[in-house]
Amino acid sequence: MVEPSAKAKELSEIFLDSNLGGLDHRINLTKFWGITPGSRVLELGCGQGDCTTVLADAVGPDGHIDAVDPGAPDYGAPYTLAQCQSHLLAGPLGPRINFHNTDPAAFLSTRPSSAKPYDFVVLAHCIWYFETPAILSEIISALAGHTTRLCLAEWGLRANRAETLPHVVTALLLANIEAKRLTPSTRNVRSVLSPQQIVSNVLEKGTFALVEETRGKSGDTLQDGYWEVSDLLRNREKFLDRMKRDGVSNKEIGALVAMFDSVQAGVDIIGGDVKDVKTMDWWAGRPPHPVPRGPSRSPLHSEAWVDMNAPNSSNGTVAIVGSGLTGLLAAQGLKLNGIPAVVFEREESLDARPREWTILVHWAMPIFAKLVPEHILANLSEALCNPHLDFNDEIESLPCYNGITGDLLFSSSTPGARRVNRRQLRRLLAQGIDIRWNKSVRELSQTSSGVRLEFKDGGTFDADHILGADGSSSKVREILLGVEQAQARQSGFLFATGVTKFGDADKTDAVVQAHPVAALMMGASAVGAVGVMSVDDPNDTSTWTTFWVKIWHGDPVDLKGQEALNYIKENTAPLRGIFQSAIDWTPEGSYVSINEMKYWVPTPWNNHGGRVTLAGDAAHPMLIYRGQGFQHSITDVNNYVNALTQLRSSGSDAASREMIFEAYDSEMIERGAVAVQQSLTEAENSLDLERIKKMLMMRQGHGKDA
Repeated sequence: MVEPSAKAKELSEIFLDSNLGGLDHRINLTKFWGITPGSRVLELGCGQGDCTTVLADAVGPDGHIDAVDPGAPDYGAPYTLAQCQSHLLAGPLGPRINFHNTDPAAFLSTRPSSAKPYDFVVLAHCIWYFETPAILSEIISALAGHTTRLCLAEWGLRANRAETLPHVVTALLLANIEAKRLTPSTRNVRSVLSPQQIVSNVLEKGTFALVEETRGKSGDTLQDGYWEVSDLLRNREKFLDRMKRDGVSNKEIGALVAMFDSVQAGVDIIGGDVKDVKTMDWWAGRPPHPVPRGPSRSPLHSEAWVDMNAPNSSNGTVAIVGSGLTGLLAAQGLKLNGIPAVVFEREESLDARPREWTILVHWAMPIFAKLVPEHILANLSEALCNPHLDFNDEIESLPCYNGITGDLLFSSSTPGARRVNRRQLRRLLAQGIDIRWNKSVRELSQTSSGVRLEFKDGGTFDADHILGADGSSSKVREILLGVEQAQARQSGFLFATGVTKFGDADKTDAVVQAHPVAALMMGASAVGAVGVMSVDDPNDTSTWTTFWVKIWHGDPVDLKGQEALNYIKENTAPLRGIFQSAIDWTPEGSYVSINEMKYWVPTPWNNHGGRVTLAGDAAHPMLIYRGQGFQHSITDVNNYVNALTQLRSSGSDAASREMIFEAYDSEMIERGAVAVQQSLTEAENSLDLERIKKMLMMRQGHGKDA
């Protein structure tokens, strides 16, 4: 067993509760964070003051600690908060410390705006104490302007050996119990957040970006694992009795009992003595201060938190052209990985254009989930066309009806798929993103250190990289390839859509009867589709908004409103059943449009040494068949984020940049070209009943590998 350090022994004489293992751990964290003499530090969630003691020693006589905790003065054992804090203030470190018995957010909100920012803000092993996970987000928001350096530490939910596994399971079990209580407790473990969740909470606000983070093995002298596990097992029946009194179902209690048994089994495996339980691994993040060198340095791999708005940031900015779904998703994915991005959009606002349509997110949904912060994923229901459905195999399918007989032709399984309202999803993805409106790109050029966007209004923007995500008529693509080579091609297929609110439950029910989400009709001279766009009152279908689609081969037209609706009725062959009725029932004033679908088979472009590339419809605009376009856009974004992350870890030299983005471009061009060609073939086959049998949609469904 490692002996406690001399410093831990020295500080244990000052701190009332002489937990040498805990003090040593916090000494190493303080070295890792780079807390320097003379620093002004705000510690949130200070508790009895063990970390406060170490911080006060680190800042020296010229530094200062404001230590904040909302806990009751009589909370804690074997010594209360009041006892420990009073003892500290009366000792040699007392003049360096002010304790504040208040809520952290309240403390920050009442701090004078003229007050000098703190050199560091520390949250050390306090996040799990929070009553709800939302408190961390509130604190991160409240910290804006109060510091540029955020230091974090929490248990890492990782068991590196059998002795630590009971502690991990205990933490998860306590979090489950807390979540089921009718009233919150005041226990040590309430909101168990993983390191990934903490990172997401910090990054989603856009104030701090992750530069470095680390994990480490807890020393054998740390007692937290033993304390938590022994307390849990000792009070097992009290916990379960509380769950019963709070009305928790027998099924849920059964699951909790199994977790209690798992904790006990973990103790049994290591010999049956709970005193042999060890503390799980820890996790931490630090600001970019030099870590002390030499023998006293903790053996940590250091990473950090740094204010994105601080001058001389080492993070290179990405300029994204286009605020469609691809551009906004790229901005979120980059932000989640600590890479700052600015989006430039030629429109004046999110709602500048009235166009509305739905998109099915299917095989790329797991990739999408990795690219957005947890709060967006948690609120994804806001963008679903109908979030009130009980999703099952039937709901997660897309039926296709015979355009001649009206019978079911086939049903394409789409497990895990969700149909989203594009406008609502765009609004969700825009949260927390720096979008510059009314910025039309005129030209781009290389500079000595990166690339420059030039706008029609005369402005410029310098960046490390440019991502063209500006749609099928991409200006960035045109600049990279020239007007003629970049021109999107006419397909000859017309796409018409209408967004309808009938105000009539019977009409809406007729749409839903075809399928609760969306349904297709093929095999005649046109393709039809109907579905649900949005739901106001789930119990009153007369309040629902629906949509219809019609696709045919013909002369190109570009029409809107009543003129478009009249053209469809007068110049295209009718569909069958609800697929035609939905068009006929379209109320006056509804949104209706007709456009020719265009495509472009991607070819290599000049990526300016790996600094400029494309994604989404800017790279491979395709026809809508099999809903592949957005899936490939999501894949592009994921690959782009991974490429920049790889570049950052390789040192960002020119040779690495060229190699990494040559690989990104080549893979996307090959994959995109296949998808574009497949969409054209699908369109040709969809208008003939015999040729439908050749469609990938019928033979292989919506999957990625078709």
